[in-house]
Amino acid sequence: MRLAWFKKPRLYILVGLVGLVICALLVYIAEYRLDAPDGSTLLYRQSQWVFGALILSILSIAALGGGVWGIVQERRAKQLGK
Repeated sequence: MRLAWFKKPRLYILVGLVGLVICALLVYIAEYRLDAPDGSTLLYRQSQWVFGALILSILSIAALGGGVWGIVQERRAKQLGK
């Protein structure tokens, strides 16, 4: 499903890359910036942040792959049109 303003494959690639950067920031925060009164609470909080980063990374990789696939399809269409 494509949105009306979201038609070009380059936008998919951009969204995928931005998502991966946000994912890296989430993992950084989970590893170095979270505080907790004891070890088990810290592990629980880190697992929540890392799970969110994992879901976001899967979505970002899917968007990135969709953008690359769209560019490949555009180039194939140009080659077949000549």
